[in-house]
Formats: sequence, C-alpha cells, structure tokens
Amino acid sequence: MRMPNVELQTERRRQILRAAERCFTRSGFHGTGMQEVCLEAGMSAGNVYRYFRSKTEIIAAIIDEERQRIAAQFAALSTAESFLGALSDLIDQHLADHANREHLAMWAEVLSEISRNAEIAAVYAGLERDMRAAMTRAVERAIERGEIAPTMDPATVAVLLLSLGDGLCARAGVDIEVSLPALAEAVKQWSRLLLRPLKPPVQRETDPAPSQLVVEPAS
Repeated sequence: MRMPNVELQTERRRQILRAAERCFTRSGFHGTGMQEVCLEAGMSAGNVYRYFRSKTEIIAAIIDEERQRIAAQFAALSTAESFLGALSDLIDQHLADHANREHLAMWAEVLSEISRNAEIAAVYAGLERDMRAAMTRAVERAIERGEIAPTMDPATVAVLLLSLGDGLCARAGVDIEVSLPALAEAVKQWSRLLLRPLKPPVQRETDPAPSQLVVEPAS
C-alpha cells in the first residue's frame, strides 16, 4: 500500500536530513556539497531540491527538529509533580542522546556555522530562547512549591544548568575517555548542590542508592 502524500513527504525530508548529518559528520559542513547529500540519500538532485534549496536550509531544518524534540522534553519538566525527579530523568535522557560521538561531531559543525551564517544563527537563537525560558519556568515553579531554595535568580539557575549540559557535550566531543552516561549521577549531585533542595527528592525503585554527599538546606 502506498504511503499518503504527507507521510511520504515527511519521510523523504527525514531521509535527506539523516543523509546530510552523515555527510556533515564525515566531510564537515563546508566540505559537503549538495551532490554528496543526494548520493548519500539515494535521491536525485531534483528530488532533494524539492525539499531543500541549500545546505543552510538543511541545517535550519535539523535545528528545528531539535527544537521540537527538546520542547517535548522540557514540557514534561515544567509540568512534573517533582522538579528534581523530572530533572533527573532529563539529565539521563540528554546524556544518553549525546553519547554518540558522530552525533556530537555533527552538532559541532552546526554550531560552528552560527558565527558565520546569520540565518542559521537566528534559527538557533530561537532554540536557545525556548530552552532558557522553559528551564526558567520550571525552576520558578519548583521555588514556588518550596521544592528548592530561592538562592539565585531562576533565569541564572537555568543558564547554569543548560551550560553544564553544553559543556559536558563539548568535553565528550574532544576527549574520547569521557562517557556521558557514566557521568549522570555526578551531574545530578552537582545540580542538587546548585539548587539546594528543601525536601528530599522522591526515591524511585530504579534510582541508585544515594551517595554519601549530603546537601544541607539553605539557612
């Protein structure tokens, strides 16, 4: 049975984007031509150009995909009953999502274009605004519920938490001995030091035993 037209177009777009990611990882953004993307996708140039007229449009679409994926993750963080529990899940998911070094290399190519290409910079700025705003709202809500101490401005806390994730991914991209999933529990403990929880997070059956590190509530 043939795919409905909308589903087929969505699948074709996805096919091109995954092919472009492999090309960018292998050859770099500037070392990749549209013809290479066509060959990698197994599609004619005319077919590819129906969806994307340039590499810039392809990168913009990759960023937009990431924006939609992160929006879903952060929506759960903002509405969760326990901010600390939801943050723990988000840390696990983020580090697992970025554990693949080819994935990190591809995003390094995307990020390098931000300083050179105003169109890509504008698209990525939207992603950053969404993440910062969603994390800030989640921190504000946790403070209002008395879950964490209001020791810093929520927007500052949001930037610090996001920067921790960014920095770890950058480190893993250049240091082959760094395993992001292996750092998950250390990241959670660092986050609790920053957030100064006023009540202990709910211990779930799947969580590891708590470490000896004790975080005292703010006085």
